[in-house]
Amino acid sequence: MDEGVNEMKRLIHGDSIKTGYFQGANTAYSSANIIDRKSGIPLLPPYVIKQMDGIDIGFIGVVTKETTMYVSPENRKEVEITDEVSAINRTVKLLKEKGIKVIIVLAHDSAKSDKAGANSTGALVEMAPKNR
Repeated sequence: MDEGVNEMKRLIHGDSIKTGYFQGANTAYSSANIIDRKSGIPLLPPYVIKQMDGIDIGFIGVVTKETTMYVSPENRKEVEITDEVSAINRTVKLLKEKGIKVIIVLAHDSAKSDKAGANSTGALVEMAPKNR
């Protein structure tokens, strides 16, 4: 998204470029909180469902609300970055309605911890406290 919505879509889906054809990413992308300003719906699918060992697993993608601090206003004028927790909770409800019982959140967000990986702090920790 650093280069704008059109470039993000080109990197995901592929397109012709000056140096030749680029086939795009070979993976699924999702983000429940990057919202298209015109349509009011997520720009990317809010979740992806994969089956592993016969179990359906829902993966919810979100980016940090702080993305607005790192991506220029010109490159994000077509989208709104909404609150991560609200987007996650809304998408969890959708997945549960589909019968998905295993849900993983893929958050492009930050957290800090000590060298042993303990005593985590930051927005990501506040979104998913241990006592849930």
